[in-house]
Amino acid sequence: MLNVKQPNFFIVAISTLVMTGIVFGILPNMQGTIPICAAETNADREEKTEQAVCLAPKTFLEAWELDAIDPPTSFQMTVPEDWRVESGAYPVGLYWGVANVFSKEIGLDMSDLRGKQVEVQIYELTDGLPGEGENEAYTYPANATLLVSDHLTVGAWLNFNVSNVGPSINKKSFRDITGLEIHEWIEQEGYFAASDDREETGDLSPTEVLDAFFDAINDGDRERAISFLGPYAQLQSLTVNKEDDALYNPEFGSHNSLVYNIVEAAALSYRMLDPESLETIDDIGDRTEIEFALDMHLVWQDEAFNTPDGKAVRFPLLHKYGSGWKIEGFGTGP
Repeated sequence: MLNVKQPNFFIVAISTLVMTGIVFGILPNMQGTIPICAAETNADREEKTEQAVCLAPKTFLEAWELDAIDPPTSFQMTVPEDWRVESGAYPVGLYWGVANVFSKEIGLDMSDLRGKQVEVQIYELTDGLPGEGENEAYTYPANATLLVSDHLTVGAWLNFNVSNVGPSINKKSFRDITGLEIHEWIEQEGYFAASDDREETGDLSPTEVLDAFFDAINDGDRERAISFLGPYAQLQSLTVNKEDDALYNPEFGSHNSLVYNIVEAAALSYRMLDPESLETIDDIGDRTEIEFALDMHLVWQDEAFNTPDGKAVRFPLLHKYGSGWKIEGFGTGP
């Protein structure tokens, strides 16, 4: 359910770009600001082609055969210096870590951009991107995000369904590139490690996680409440309902976070559901994913979502990771 793959794409080599690469800035950046980029030969790639990665934005899009609407949305921003994310903190660093996996796939490592100012150019792709599996017949809107310095492309990736980070410019999924699902990579990289003053929650059962999540919200301990959210829920908080002229939301808020939108919450009754069949079950067994039907007391900040008696039914989805059970969804239906 959590494995979202993107289709592969055959890279068309334009060898003449390699021959002229030095013109586009392979020599060191004489201004001493950001190391621009370099042309590389990557023999490990399946296509075994040479790609010039030091290109002006429009030339870059043409080289990768991306048909985009011009002009792009454009703005300046500073790349964060620190990409680490502790448990309960706003995961801006996770955005950059994931985006850099996709950008490095085409030879543009953004690690050296930390703390530097760049221009962000977001281009709408005219053809969008196809879905996966049963949705492969449908096309979804997509953007190409380019980071530009000294008029040259220094970072790039695609945004599926406009806001989702990835796939790469050559349309490879995260698993295609790393051999891992995003949550596996997140754990491997050490994101969301608990700080010294936070207790570990890995031994809690799913119902205990939900109760602790609601208690933290009721106590106003938002950092602890956020620590119970899974990696996909946290990634979504970065881009859901974001402004058009931004890569991601600047912080948690009621528009992008359950924790900030819920005022009061308590489970009145639990009913466990198998996430595949949606049948009621008595025990979790060896499942690593579980759904609940909850009768709840629930009060939202937005009065439009509240019922007169404060009662509601919600269907939280939890997934078990190496760090324990985490909440990945909180839907109004199964």
